[in-house]
Amino acid sequence: MASKKKKLDIDQVIEMDRKRKRERSKRHQQIIFKEYLDLVRVDPLIAELSPSRLFSIIMDAGMEIIPPEERFIDDRGIEIDKKYRFFSDKLFGVEASTYRFMEWLTSAKDNQPIGKMICVLVGPTASGKSSFASRLKTGLENFDKRKVYCIKGCPKLEEPLHLLPRSKREEFQKDLGVKIKGDLCPVCRYRLLHEFKDADGVVRWWDVPVETFTFSIQGKRGIGSFEPSDEKSQSVTDLVGKENVAVTSNPNRGYDDPFAFSLSGEIEKGEKGIVEGREIFKKGIDERLLWVFINVAEEGEIKVQGSNFPHISTDVVVLGHCNIVGFKDFASNQAHEALHDRTFVIPFPYPLRVKDEIKVYRKLMNQDVELKNLKECHIAPGALEVAALFAIATRVNPTTECPSRVQKAKIYDQQEIQLKGKNKGGKIVNLQAMLSDGQSDHDISKREGMFGVSSRDIMTALNTAVAREGETGCLTPNKVIRALMGAFKYRMGYTPEELSLFKEVLVSEDGEGVTSEYNSWIVERVSHAFLGAHSDFGREMFEKYIEEASLWRKTKRKYALGAPVDLDPITKKPRESNLKYLESIEVRMGLSSSEAETARGEILELRGELLARGKEFSYDNYPPLKEAINTKLMEDCRPMLTMMINSDRLKNPEIKKRSADLIDSMKAMGHCDICIKEALEDVKKILV
Repeated sequence: MASKKKKLDIDQVIEMDRKRKRERSKRHQQIIFKEYLDLVRVDPLIAELSPSRLFSIIMDAGMEIIPPEERFIDDRGIEIDKKYRFFSDKLFGVEASTYRFMEWLTSAKDNQPIGKMICVLVGPTASGKSSFASRLKTGLENFDKRKVYCIKGCPKLEEPLHLLPRSKREEFQKDLGVKIKGDLCPVCRYRLLHEFKDADGVVRWWDVPVETFTFSIQGKRGIGSFEPSDEKSQSVTDLVGKENVAVTSNPNRGYDDPFAFSLSGEIEKGEKGIVEGREIFKKGIDERLLWVFINVAEEGEIKVQGSNFPHISTDVVVLGHCNIVGFKDFASNQAHEALHDRTFVIPFPYPLRVKDEIKVYRKLMNQDVELKNLKECHIAPGALEVAALFAIATRVNPTTECPSRVQKAKIYDQQEIQLKGKNKGGKIVNLQAMLSDGQSDHDISKREGMFGVSSRDIMTALNTAVAREGETGCLTPNKVIRALMGAFKYRMGYTPEELSLFKEVLVSEDGEGVTSEYNSWIVERVSHAFLGAHSDFGREMFEKYIEEASLWRKTKRKYALGAPVDLDPITKKPRESNLKYLESIEVRMGLSSSEAETARGEILELRGELLARGKEFSYDNYPPLKEAINTKLMEDCRPMLTMMINSDRLKNPEIKKRSADLIDSMKAMGHCDICIKEALEDVKKILV
């Protein structure tokens, strides 16, 4: 059961909030532009552009090199060898997408051609595209590495360096070590010429006040967000600002007035930061909206529609995202051909590894209040693994080399209980080639991870199942399978063919389904628990192997003679090694007869070296021999295990004690009474 929630200390929260706001107030600074120039001279990054700022936020969190066996291949055939902690701590299984985004952001930072294209994440519903954008926005909100300045009173928080006269910019660029890009907005230009112009005509640009600001989603400072509505109501003004009718209708002011249009669009709100374009390729979207985004990315300018304003400079990262249906509609429309060439598409698929999928589940459970039923119940070992294996299997394509979706999902995950890179024929699978092939289809919707069941749909199904059963006791693997069996039948968005596929993935007639995998897993799980409870068996077998191998080695000596002969205690004849016992373990190490003889000598040699150095050589610290012994032990102990889970056999005191030890071992492995009972019942059906 979930642990009892700690009571929130409201007074402490209030005091912490007061402290945070007092500290923020202290950090706020107002200076004149001349002083700002001195600050930039010391630290040019104070005036960095939005792509550079976002890049540094991500890079400051650090990078990790991905182990070779865990690397993915993207749709271009590139091996993804690194991941960025800024994303990997919150988003899972998206390393290829983040890698490609960083390529684009680097180009944008360096003012390269690719960086002048609009960046769009394309993926299936609920694949994490919005979460990716939210992560970037949160990163901006938390940015405190250095202060960010704007012209005080500017409606779009623009860069103070725009105050520099064009005639002075070249020398200031050399002096400050920064590139000055952009011009004053109409409002700031008006204020400069009317509030800071002396009687003799001198404009005191150096006296204009500038101030610090912090990025805020709710405060609409440096972070904007746009989502197209229906065709009739959507307007470019949502992006660039609206007409101020009170000014334009005034005969003394009119359309030439700097306040004739409010610079309150989402682009202006995202100045120095980011603008998120949600469902940016939604069917029916006004093409003029897309051109606004293109012009921002390509030229760093916007045109306020209907105004007499010149093009207005803007510094903002535009990140769009859309689902596959919207993207395919946009991509197939030849009328948008000019836009196609200006779009940098980043595929954003579902996770393709079980371990990543489970991380997504745990994240959703921790942050989504709607999943309270799951948070309040015990989740049995294997339950989320079963759900994740099903989810991944629906997202991959079968091939001639690997016709089973479940088998392919296991190969991608490389778990201990999986086949570790071998298909059913025993042929070694080239994992990198398989991953590359899965991303090679020209149709983005047919690439692996771009179809199948979403993580959110899986969690909704499990949450509903727990609620329907009216208990918060334990979510077992069997409950998961039952929940998934009927969860999608009445949900919109799934075709009859997909529903049939989901059923086949769960319960395949050829034994390749998720249910069959669970049956194998639970038998192995209970067997491991049995071994854990009776590790003395393993240690005895280990010592017996060393003893028999030593005896065998003595009988093979040709030159080092004279050692005492081991006699059989009954026959008094020289004792012979139990070769059958040795081979029964060595065959489980994957050794042939000739290899086994060499291995015995090497094992004894290693044992002698370690003992000579005062180190231990035992069942617990020599994995190759331990694993082989455990494999044999599990096979040998199946009859005893079968007796132990038969309730009518528990009258035998020895078996009863072994059974109690097994249950204790399973509890130590994370099982509760409910899932232990179900696990033992399942194993009984499988073995008996």
